[in-house]
Amino acid sequence: MTTNIRQLREAKGLQQQEMAKMLGYKSLSKYNEIEQGKRGLPASKAILAAKILDCSLDDIFLLSDFPKWTKRKGDN
Repeated sequence: MTTNIRQLREAKGLQQQEMAKMLGYKSLSKYNEIEQGKRGLPASKAILAAKILDCSLDDIFLLSDFPKWTKRKGDN
């Protein structure tokens, strides 16, 4: 799943290594894979990341960017 974590981390002025350490990753490569969308961000780490970055889970997972779907006349 694609996340916005890299942009949020950079906006906060944090380096990848700092963020990885704060989230409890011993390997920078695992965290790097999350930023690249190659690895998922576990829920517990997502909650911690939101606290560190002072943002919502919606901000991390780009949920606010999804279009709002509306029913058209005749749709069930």
